[in-house]
Amino acid sequence: MGKDKVYVVVVFGRTGMGISSLVNLIVGKEGAKCSREGRSCTKDTKAFRLDLDGRKIDVYDTPGFGGTDNKPSDNDIISKILRISKKHGIDLLINCLVPKDGIVPGHYNAVLSALRGQNREAPIAAVVTRLERVEGPMEGWWSEPSNNGGKMESKWNMVFAGHACVTTVPSDDIGWSQRRSESQKAVRALVLKFCH
Repeated sequence: MGKDKVYVVVVFGRTGMGISSLVNLIVGKEGAKCSREGRSCTKDTKAFRLDLDGRKIDVYDTPGFGGTDNKPSDNDIISKILRISKKHGIDLLINCLVPKDGIVPGHYNAVLSALRGQNREAPIAAVVTRLERVEGPMEGWWSEPSNNGGKMESKWNMVFAGHACVTTVPSDDIGWSQRRSESQKAVRALVLKFCH
């Protein structure tokens, strides 16, 4: 690709899953507005530039699905993602998920169907957050012995091109600084896999 190529990564998920916190983790600064209470803060899509390994990457923060209080409807969010796809193309979609009640196949399917309906394709990766308290490596949540990743595929037909298991605790939370550092490395490696 040329020097001026800008890769596009779009992060989406349900309201309260930590979409903006994940964007901040990827770009390495607290640019996207976040709520520590899990309330919706994001009303529109916004790109945050990341220069990583000589690549320019725009990481898009999006409003969460299922929001309330004058937040965009789910259809509006899908329209915003389609506009990004039409204008810039999308190199990677990241479905931001949390264990248990944060795995919502309807949002995954809605985004996938909308893109396919416009004859557009983009790989979808899963990033599972809020795993700072998992014993052992956070990656263990996805694989053995739980096989949560396999369950998503078999139970909900959510097939991902890649995944990362992370924490998005704020950078000022020094008790989890090692886990946050590991998380940033893992999610950036995932991004680079698709932005080459």
